[in-house]
Amino acid sequence: METTPERRPPGPVAVLRQRIQAVPWLTSAVFAAGLIAALLLVLREWSRASSLLQDGKSFTDSLQDPAQRTGWLEFIRSAWRVTAGCLLPAAVLALLRQRGRALILPLAILCTLLALYWLGTDLAENLHRSLNDPLGMQPSSAAYTGKLILTCCFIISPPLLLLIYYRATMLDQYLVRSFLNPFLLCIGGITGIMITMDLLNNAGDFIDAGFGLSRVAMYYLGQMPRILVSITEAALLLATLFALGKMSRHNELTAMSSAGRSVLRMLTPLLVFGLWCSLAMLAMNYQLAPEAQRVKEETRRNAGNKTARETAVYNVLYRNRDHLRTWYLHSVPYDLREDNPMQDVYVWQQNAAGDLDEAWFARRGLWIPETGDWRLYDITKYDYLDPATGTRRKAPRRTEIAYVEQKNWRESPGGMLSDKLDADYLGVPALLSCLKSRDTLTDKAIARYETALQWRFALPFRCFLIVLLAAPLGIVASRRNMMGGVSAALCIFIAMFFLSNMLLKSGEGSILPPFAATWGINLIFALLGTILFWYRSQNRPPPTLPPLQWFRAR
Repeated sequence: METTPERRPPGPVAVLRQRIQAVPWLTSAVFAAGLIAALLLVLREWSRASSLLQDGKSFTDSLQDPAQRTGWLEFIRSAWRVTAGCLLPAAVLALLRQRGRALILPLAILCTLLALYWLGTDLAENLHRSLNDPLGMQPSSAAYTGKLILTCCFIISPPLLLLIYYRATMLDQYLVRSFLNPFLLCIGGITGIMITMDLLNNAGDFIDAGFGLSRVAMYYLGQMPRILVSITEAALLLATLFALGKMSRHNELTAMSSAGRSVLRMLTPLLVFGLWCSLAMLAMNYQLAPEAQRVKEETRRNAGNKTARETAVYNVLYRNRDHLRTWYLHSVPYDLREDNPMQDVYVWQQNAAGDLDEAWFARRGLWIPETGDWRLYDITKYDYLDPATGTRRKAPRRTEIAYVEQKNWRESPGGMLSDKLDADYLGVPALLSCLKSRDTLTDKAIARYETALQWRFALPFRCFLIVLLAAPLGIVASRRNMMGGVSAALCIFIAMFFLSNMLLKSGEGSILPPFAATWGINLIFALLGTILFWYRSQNRPPPTLPPLQWFRAR
């Protein structure tokens, strides 16, 4: 006589979870209480800071003042901490009690809060830069607005994806789950390898600079846009080939086709996910990824006390023929601000006769975008002419000055080095600002900036192209053909990478137009992917060029 095994009593965690799930409306009540508490606390913080922050000024005008800008940032961060702390219990209960479609609303609330926090901090930090460029170039407010819209759309898109997933059919959900597992594994594995290798190379510099664990973690968190832009294409390729190859090996795709689904309908979930990846990469490559590359070089320089020439423009020589002034700037940082000024600013002033009148040698210099004035620190001034007689001195008079604010010089750093900036470190707003002063740029500089601008939009679109190319090659009729599809997809990926870099350099060198250099390879492979899709939808093998047959005897 068979005996049924005794059931073990549930553990304390399972009992607690069952009791929590048995209470009706618990999550909604805790969320409502946390939301009310958060609103009251945020209003209290606002009442404390409103008189100091606004001071009779509008939000845009108050951000021009560094002190009020710091106050806005502190208020936004404190409001976020209060709101997150009040809503944290409701989030924990939602994870314990809710499953499936019920998680869409908590995720939407979380993403909305993240989007509002990011929007507030970015406006407080960068809105004044979009109105007054720190280097003196003409800013592009439309490009900055596009950055805000793209990033906010990316942050609030996960709930929409989850809603689409639960509204899809069971076959679509199964395909997505089969694809997401290897995709997330590839993203996590490649990211971990890259961070580990970088940490091993720079651990000594971090230790010497006194970086704590939190600062190192924030550094690599800031590098995530750059890392994701560089690895997402490879992760999409590997995940698509693995998922479709596995389903083909188990005849699952054949069963879907027998149920009446076309190839395009079967692969629609992957194509939609590829489009979303393109949107995500566009939001990151718009400005975050180029700035992350620049921050990486600056952090390495500061951590290791080394001179990294990529973080600033060095040895800038500029001649103002209208006002007879000659400038030499030893280094101009991309992120020019009060705590990161220019180093070694030299100015020679001549009179109408062409004789040297005076010279200014400053250790540090700063240009104020709001007023257009220059601030010089630790100055050595030489006067070559006697102001009383107008004759040249036998020896120049030397004067040591700690600080001076020069209002008569109308030159700006952007006008001096608008054609010398590294386009790899510039986002779309900065590139458009450079191109607005194209009258002062050389043809080579214009081609370099226009090519980089087009590349900011062309590169993210390759995520969709990778899925378009790899999906028909990943569907195989037998195990024997699987290696052929994988090898073909890898060859196409390598060819896309090689040709893209070659055409990109051709565009930067004015050999090809910027649009052809950046979008040409995308158009070619989009056409190739469409052809492969057509052959696969007709259940026909794509055309091949077997090199070994060329040497066979006829």
